[in-house]
Amino acid sequence: MAAIPAQTLFDETKCYACLGASIPQLLKVGLLRRIVLAEDPTADLSVNALMEYVKCYLCNGTVSGLDAIELALTSMWLGDDTPSPPVEVHQIILDDGVNPPTVINDPAGAYDFSLADWVDVQVINATDVTALAFTNNSALTSLSITGTPLLANITVSLTNLVNLDLSGQTNCDNITIQSNDLLESVDLSGLTFVQANLSIDFHTLLADLNLPALTYVGDTISIQQNASLANILMPVLESFGSALNASNNASLVFVNFTGMTAAGSGGAGNDFDLSGCLSMTDVGLPAIWPFNDNFTVNINGASLSEATVNNIFLSAIAAAPPITASTIDVADGGSATPTGTGLTAAIALDGAGNTITYNP
Repeated sequence: MAAIPAQTLFDETKCYACLGASIPQLLKVGLLRRIVLAEDPTADLSVNALMEYVKCYLCNGTVSGLDAIELALTSMWLGDDTPSPPVEVHQIILDDGVNPPTVINDPAGAYDFSLADWVDVQVINATDVTALAFTNNSALTSLSITGTPLLANITVSLTNLVNLDLSGQTNCDNITIQSNDLLESVDLSGLTFVQANLSIDFHTLLADLNLPALTYVGDTISIQQNASLANILMPVLESFGSALNASNNASLVFVNFTGMTAAGSGGAGNDFDLSGCLSMTDVGLPAIWPFNDNFTVNINGASLSEATVNNIFLSAIAAAPPITASTIDVADGGSATPTGTGLTAAIALDGAGNTITYNP
């Protein structure tokens, strides 16, 4: 192979400097590239072609960007022009914070990690896992279930859990997250559908609950007695089967349910309950009332602004057909009195056979 001028070699390696590599590493990559071209002057070393090889070495997260390029060039030099597709990792990683993590590759079936001293647990694309149990794990502070599996039932109640990542769950039969005393964050960003019940209750430190993709809950939604919870955001939730109870969240300021189109089937027990949320000033509801007849909307004991109170009554009066036999309670606490068109709507709703209660 002909000698390579120093300037040429420099020009061909400087493009990798952004990866933070050492000079010897850069020179090695440059030399490999030149060898590939010497073997086959027609070789396609464009970014797109090179990345077909590179991504095969990055898929497991253990190879650095520069090492992946080096491996890719070596593969091309050896004539391996049909790289294997990226390998999807299927793992459960268990870390006790002291010893090297325990890795279960290609897990399948049911796993019970109760009474274990794991500090951090990651479940990654564990397609064949059917059930996971974590009870009395006093040391566990971080639990992450990403990608598949899509577990039918999830129950989390762990004394010292701080972070819970369930972003890989897109649908589920039941989710119960209760009494995790130190829980600060819950990631349910991928959740779109719950067949039956969603319960997130009795937490001290959880400050925000954002479910940006959730559209449907088949039965009940319970988000009660979370002392620090300030916001509940479910902007695309369209319906729930029977009841939504987000009562007695003392720090709750704002809820967003503006995407709702229907809620409950009407009848006893069909409630939208935000009572006892003393700090709440704003309730985001759609412009047209999403609740059926014989439905109770209880926002008693809040601190609703005048605009919010008016908007609630204006949304209800806009229902078509008009609602009857329903209850709307925005009284007590520090909630404002309806005014103008909001007051007119409240009076009309009361006259149509509904029970309307507000502060005078």
